[in-house]
Amino acid sequence: MKYPNETERPMRRHARALICAVSAVLCVPLLWAASGGTSAAATATTLRASRAPSLKIAVDAPFADEYFTTWLNGAKAAAKKLHVVILSSEANSDQSQQTSLIQAAVSAGANAAIFAVVDVQGAIPLLDQLGAKGIPVVTTDGPAGVGPRLAHFASSDMALGEEEGNALMAGLAQAKIAKPWRIVTFAGLPGTYSGMTRVEGAVDAMEPLIQKHQIILVANEIANFDRSTAFQQMQALLTTTRDIDGVMGANDDMTIGAMEAAKDAGLVPGKTTIFVGTDVIADAVAAIKDGQEYASVSQAPYLEAYYGVATIYFNKLTGCKPLSISNTTPTVLVKKANVNTFLKQVQFNEPPPAKWFPASCQAQYKHFTQEFWPSH
Repeated sequence: MKYPNETERPMRRHARALICAVSAVLCVPLLWAASGGTSAAATATTLRASRAPSLKIAVDAPFADEYFTTWLNGAKAAAKKLHVVILSSEANSDQSQQTSLIQAAVSAGANAAIFAVVDVQGAIPLLDQLGAKGIPVVTTDGPAGVGPRLAHFASSDMALGEEEGNALMAGLAQAKIAKPWRIVTFAGLPGTYSGMTRVEGAVDAMEPLIQKHQIILVANEIANFDRSTAFQQMQALLTTTRDIDGVMGANDDMTIGAMEAAKDAGLVPGKTTIFVGTDVIADAVAAIKDGQEYASVSQAPYLEAYYGVATIYFNKLTGCKPLSISNTTPTVLVKKANVNTFLKQVQFNEPPPAKWFPASCQAQYKHFTQEFWPSH
């Protein structure tokens, strides 16, 4: 999709969230609340006796990629810690297929679910069905959306896009590329919130220079989060102009695809053309180390799913739930200086922050974390 006059940008906000539905551990919800002045040791003994190995969590990703592999690994790690079962599936970017997969998992005994919504509107009936059955819902990624849920864990796609836009401008300045900077952006799947909003956030960050005609938006390509699609679109664009200074992708697969096309056309990533992306996949890590990709923004998919499982378990043990439905997970701007150390900020095995829960639940939270995360 070209920008008319090379300066107009789309202002479309599409909705897409990653939704996690969750269910019941077979124990007394107010177990700890009733324990009164019981000692920590006695409470821990009670907790061990009350574990619920019959808890089965259906975990469904909207599509298969490196991001959701990490997300699923977080769910599995928490499930292992809490002795529950994970039933995993993948929806192939089809909301009706996702609904069928979750329903089938529930019929097969899943009493909880964590799933990444393909379409935020299309998922509402499923969320309502799960709510009617008493299955609590946790959502991850994108906006919280509509429908019953216990909590929502996500980074802000608008803020993430702004971080990408600022990083792109910093990389262009560092490379001493003359203005006006000619920029190409790659959006994700049409209809998805993250795929469009990240581009909007990046353009918002660049808006002051756009207004001064120091940045020209050459094109916004919609590459569906897909590497080969971005490669083909960048290849076609380069047949019309090689004057491209910067490329921003709503995920790293699109950034890497565009980068490969640029190299084939004789451009030099990191020198003649600056590239930024999101998710810090393995190929992006290698490109950052090589100086070909200036930066990528890491979200915390591992933590989102890990927190989801832990929050469900804690809720069913105690009845406690987060103060707010929406809770923000960390992001990290990854460049050459921190590419070897950033994971410790977004991928670790710890419970959700205590501050997310009300004061009335802090004693129960302490007992819970002492039992399962004694070094926390």
